[in-house]
Amino acid sequence: SDAGGRRDAMLVGSGELGRRIGGASFRQPIAGEALEGLSMKGGAYTPSPSADCLRRSLYMFSKRGLIVPMMTTFDQCDTTMPTGRREVSIVPTQALTLLNNAWVGERADACAASVLMDASGREQRVELAWQRALGRRPSAAERSAAAAHVEAMAVEGDEQAAWASLCLVLFNTNEFVFVD
Repeated sequence: SDAGGRRDAMLVGSGELGRRIGGASFRQPIAGEALEGLSMKGGAYTPSPSADCLRRSLYMFSKRGLIVPMMTTFDQCDTTMPTGRREVSIVPTQALTLLNNAWVGERADACAASVLMDASGREQRVELAWQRALGRRPSAAERSAAAAHVEAMAVEGDEQAAWASLCLVLFNTNEFVFVD
């Protein structure tokens, strides 16, 4: 799967994709640990405002020696080497990134918030979550599994967290990650 495509698909699914065309690149936030190797730690990298970071990946700032870790996990090209062909890998760190990355979790939260706001009732919400994440309607088995998941996750009454969990699951499906 390509890094920019998956990132953009999550922004579409969460309803957050910025539609502005052109202009300056944005700087995606990078965890402090990833910046440790830089020679100018203090002012070497300043992320853009949050709203700017919701633009398409095409507009993401890229520097040879500093690539956003999530993007390298999903085979962003190596900017330090010329290449005529991009390698594609399927590795466990991709699944771990999609499950544990804070940025991905924020997209799942935003997707859940929009599903809760735009639909009422569990059945309609499951339908909308599938439409937003996968672009299709869920099967009867998927509806049942989704309802059971949301019910199990809402044990403490936190419906937002339960739906965010379902959206995170959808962002981690093979159907979402691999475009046929």
